Amino acid sequence: MDTETVPERWALGRTTEGEDLGGLLYPQRVLDSLPEGLLVLDSRGHVQQVNPALERLLGRPGVHLLGRPFREAVPLRCVREDCGMERLLRGETVPCEAPAMLSLERKEEIPLLVSCAALPAVAGHAGGVVVLLRDVRHWAEAERLREDLIHMLIHDLKGPLASISSTIQILRQYPAEQVRAETAGTLLDIAEKNAWRLARLVDTILDVQRLEAGRSSFRVEAVGVAEAAADVLRMAEPLAMESQVEMEADFPPDLPPVMADSEVLRRILWNLLDNALKYTPAGGSIRVSARYRGKDAQGEWVEVRVSDTGPGIPPEDQARIFDKYAQVRMAPARRRGVGLGLTFCRLAVEAMGGRIWVESAQGMGSTFSFVLPVALPPEGA
Repeated sequence: MDTETVPERWALGRTTEGEDLGGLLYPQRVLDSLPEGLLVLDSRGHVQQVNPALERLLGRPGVHLLGRPFREAVPLRCVREDCGMERLLRGETVPCEAPAMLSLERKEEIPLLVSCAALPAVAGHAGGVVVLLRDVRHWAEAERLREDLIHMLIHDLKGPLASISSTIQILRQYPAEQVRAETAGTLLDIAEKNAWRLARLVDTILDVQRLEAGRSSFRVEAVGVAEAAADVLRMAEPLAMESQVEMEADFPPDLPPVMADSEVLRRILWNLLDNALKYTPAGGSIRVSARYRGKDAQGEWVEVRVSDTGPGIPPEDQARIFDKYAQVRMAPARRRGVGLGLTFCRLAVEAMGGRIWVESAQGMGSTFSFVLPVALPPEGA
């Protein structure tokens, strides 16, 4: 076939050296393999070619689109004044890119990034426009999460900072001799507590970043789970009393130690306990327990569980509960966080050779469980 009579869209069938790579079937395979929806419009703006990705995006077979005007075939609403196709059809040659919304029959709108480029006329074949429709729902979700994170960070930073600032102002407002030692001590305790909250927030963000990059510096050694849990339960007692939630522990006396970083294990337990306290209603209860799980092909394990009588987690949210910045649709929490506590738990448990999961039913509470390897006794012991 004389290459000068081949339309421009078939040019993909040849390499820069002119070697035939499959004739007309090769460019079609390229178009069919694209993950983005693609259309070719003629000079009148009518659809001449589509690929399977576009059919999947629209939920319609391509045969129903061919020959139809673009605006009829693809229910697109440009976010800006236009997506640039009209200018290209008028003869302009500058490629364009614009955000748009795709309105589907099932009353769903999908955010898209629309890219258009002129298709030059070649050897008697009129020109047209190539349109690429990229589904950017994941980008939109990432942007929403970013904005939510900013709002949560501002909230989480402003609260402690305002409390610290108020404490300083009160102490400065009155001469030292007019402030009773007991009052001054209470105010300083408030400031210290809020400074600790800020430090913990920053530490969690940095720790998650390090764990995701594989740069953890854990000191893994034999650690008693019962002792670590007892420390964390003592720390949580004031919060539990304030929330009117009962806490209980259940650890068998012969529970073997696990291989873990002692401080990291306490942070994991604290995050799980704090999460349970956020959602368990007054009069509810939280149970922290552990058991020897036994051996399997991967090793020997101890399982730790934190169970609550809260509202439970919707099934559709359970798969992403450990994702970074995840906020699930549950009953209102006593306190909100930036959504990093459970992410830290997952990354830290996995970094120490274990795994973590959740079991929950709406209205029936939740149980967060994780396993860590048993600390084997030294050789010869």
